[in-house]
Amino acid sequence: MRYLKSKNPKYTYERLAKYCRIQKTYLSRVINHDADLSEDQLYLTSQYLQLNHEETEYLQLLHGYERTNLDGRRQQILKDIELIQSKKMKTESHLSRSEVVKPNLNIDLYYTEPWLQIIHMCLTIPKYSKQPLLLGPLLRLSETEIQGHIAALKSLKLVTESKGKVIPTKDDIHMPTEHPLYATYRTMTRLKSIEQMARLPIDKRYSFSVVFSSNPQTRAKIHQEFLQFLKKVKSLVESNKESHVYQLNFDLFDWT
Repeated sequence: MRYLKSKNPKYTYERLAKYCRIQKTYLSRVINHDADLSEDQLYLTSQYLQLNHEETEYLQLLHGYERTNLDGRRQQILKDIELIQSKKMKTESHLSRSEVVKPNLNIDLYYTEPWLQIIHMCLTIPKYSKQPLLLGPLLRLSETEIQGHIAALKSLKLVTESKGKVIPTKDDIHMPTEHPLYATYRTMTRLKSIEQMARLPIDKRYSFSVVFSSNPQTRAKIHQEFLQFLKKVKSLVESNKESHVYQLNFDLFDWT
């Protein structure tokens, strides 16, 4: 509600109370956890806030979890809540549908050969699109290897050749964690990035690692903050002209 008010002054607690057919004083008690909304009032709240079906379902689950006195029902509701939370914590849920790649026998090659993804991104830069062989010395690959990788990208229909240029036809794809090759892709990409970072001078690389103690709630918040950061990164990348290729990795995992 605070977010909506900051974006549009038409959203007020007074109007929300009127829309839900309750007194503003009662709504204040609800906000202060001294009273509860009925299921119908909660439904009207979701309508006023313009929540979609999934958001409304999540709100109803939270409401049911707080109100039930049955341990068995509380545990089932908690499982449903955690399922939705888990789904929303995945990177692909923060990307548009066109960016997420589903399992495909041909496109899988793209993720089992790290050089394909790297060269694919390099070809979004005009000078490499015009003269792909310039990538050879930079990537420590022979002309034959560069040409072979470009041929593979052409066969995958990820690049096309026009007027002497090799032009990417699509450059915003992402592998979902459910993909059967995801673990292999992640390992191979990480090994390639470690290899590259070891070669680079300190002014060309940045890394940070920390082991910390906390709790599951804080871990989830950190994860969520990264997903928001990812959206900002995507916006920054899309609003600027390409001149170099970079790689960004993020790991968050449990030791205990």
